[in-house]
Amino acid sequence: MKKLFLIMAIAALLIACNNSGTSSEEKKDTASMSSGMSTEKTKEDRNKQNISEAIKAINADDVNEMSKYFAADVVDHGDGSTPTAKSADSVKSMMQQFVNIFPDMKVDPIVIAADGDYVIVYSNWSGSFKNDAMGIKATGKSFKTKDADIFKMTDDGKIAEHWSIMPMTEIWKGVGAKMPMK
Repeated sequence: MKKLFLIMAIAALLIACNNSGTSSEEKKDTASMSSGMSTEKTKEDRNKQNISEAIKAINADDVNEMSKYFAADVVDHGDGSTPTAKSADSVKSMMQQFVNIFPDMKVDPIVIAADGDYVIVYSNWSGSFKNDAMGIKATGKSFKTKDADIFKMTDDGKIAEHWSIMPMTEIWKGVGAKMPMK
């Protein structure tokens, strides 16, 4: 009886070892998939973090810091009411002009969400028209609006493209001025 029990235990152990239910190739595929998912999550977290840092920089009126998050060939489509800016230098110049016109401008994110290479920010914007711009005298009046920004990110976490739904015409109307056209 002891021999039979020992033989059955050894047989069960051998069967269990040989029949783990998952081949080594399947284990590699599963590990690879898990690694890919965590890499994707990390990429999205990094992209959201980079956009958050860019927003902090713009709130500090630091366009140089913000521009660190631009790809060299970044394209800013805006809301379509102004010409598209097509390079890091052009976007930086545009943002510097905006900060000069509205030096107390603040962006207060409500939601920052990411999916793959895209980051969407829904936020409150505010500022006052304190400095003359393009021949228009500053009114000192303030604007408050909501905006949704869509950012397409590069593989290394830089801003490749940007779209906004905030109509610039509404900001200018809010501060009592007609939107300047280039």
